[in-house]
Amino acid sequence: MHPGPGPLALVGSGEYLAVMAGVEGALIEGRPPRYVQIPTAAAPEGPQRLRYWLDLGAAQAERLGVEPVPVMVRDRDEAGSDDLAALIDGAGLIYLSGGNPQFLARTLRGTRVWAAAGAPPGTAVIGIDEDTAIVDLTGGGRSWQVHGRQQAWILAAGGEQDQDQGTGQPFPAGAIIKFDLYKQSLIFSGTCTRSMFSATRCAGGCSSCWPGAS
Repeated sequence: MHPGPGPLALVGSGEYLAVMAGVEGALIEGRPPRYVQIPTAAAPEGPQRLRYWLDLGAAQAERLGVEPVPVMVRDRDEAGSDDLAALIDGAGLIYLSGGNPQFLARTLRGTRVWAAAGAPPGTAVIGIDEDTAIVDLTGGGRSWQVHGRQQAWILAAGGEQDQDQGTGQPFPAGAIIKFDLYKQSLIFSGTCTRSMFSATRCAGGCSSCWPGAS
């Protein structure tokens, strides 16, 4: 088994599909064969959509020859559950599947499940819509401009960053986001169709690959 934190992955669409089996297999290769699958982002769409993602994830785990570990977190109460957080222990790969990334961030951040998934204290989520980008204007990671046809948004971990950046509010094309990359742990995510992508380093020696869809 590989020791230490796992690799990072930035993924567009196709989570749990056969076409992505090679990518997901590479992420979990040499790590514990426990594939943790968290469908939280789809909770607002109802139980049938949650079941869709769990079934798709189970099929992918079977292709890869690993154990699927569904972690059914539908709200912040469940995200605070010690029992659900414990399911993440020993994961070789953690995947947050499709749905609403704003709901996902609001539900998980600052909870036991969030911490168990390897998100360090102070982690912030930067959402980037389809056909949109944020560009580092200075090269120093402190000033970002939104480009493209849609918008970006920030869900910070609390405190000063929340107050300064209008947490949860959209930043339209042309807007400047003052955000110090060097002082924050970041998760980048998209918010439209199936183009959401994000990545974080998992403290427990696992890979982490967090796509979603709206």
